[in-house]
Amino acid sequence: VFLHCGDILMSSSLTSQSRGLRVLRDFNDWLGSVPCQERLVIGGNHDWALEKLSEDEQKELLSNAILLHNRSKEVAGTKLKVYGNPHSRGHSHNQAW
Repeated sequence: VFLHCGDILMSSSLTSQSRGLRVLRDFNDWLGSVPCQERLVIGGNHDWALEKLSEDEQKELLSNAILLHNRSKEVAGTKLKVYGNPHSRGHSHNQAW
């Protein structure tokens, strides 16, 4: 996937339980090639594999991004502050977090 250079790339709800860690590793590799100043990831309702990891393991697995898990990040050079919370609500069978 080709992306033009940008300031921020945000992503959420990355994978399913059955393909979890492999997809997250591939996604992290791809993130390393993205020409954005900031790469922010927020877990979502499909991210069972991510949810089962410790916070340190999550950070290690997604080392090419900042994982926002109940915290915020001010984007460098801006006054924009992004808060991430992986909570999902509803009656779907996809309810990580």
